Amino acid sequence: WSSFFLVDTGGLVRAGAADMLAEIGYTVLEAASASEALEVLKSGVRPDILVTDYAMPGKTGAELAREARQALPGLPVLIITGYAMLNDEAGKDFPRLAKPFHLPELASQIAELMNRPGG
Repeated sequence: WSSFFLVDTGGLVRAGAADMLAEIGYTVLEAASASEALEVLKSGVRPDILVTDYAMPGKTGAELAREARQALPGLPVLIITGYAMLNDEAGKDFPRLAKPFHLPELASQIAELMNRPGG
């Protein structure tokens, strides 16, 4: 079993994605903001993958991903976004999945990330 850390400010989107992840056999920990997610990581939680929304108040998903990787080098990260084009050049290193997405798309992205060295 792998554990997922799912961060999304949209409660319905987060709940839907968490349900999808649970359906394919993953344990899911949820956070409603980047700051909440960082606090959870600071507490010692070590997820197998981070799935985060891109557009969040305070920090983007790419900023969260970079900070999470400082604590957990090599942590696989998937950014989910409703924006077709993003201007965050520093965040272009992270794989992205466009919203809305369906279970097969999410499962495929996760399988690819989990099999990729260094996330």
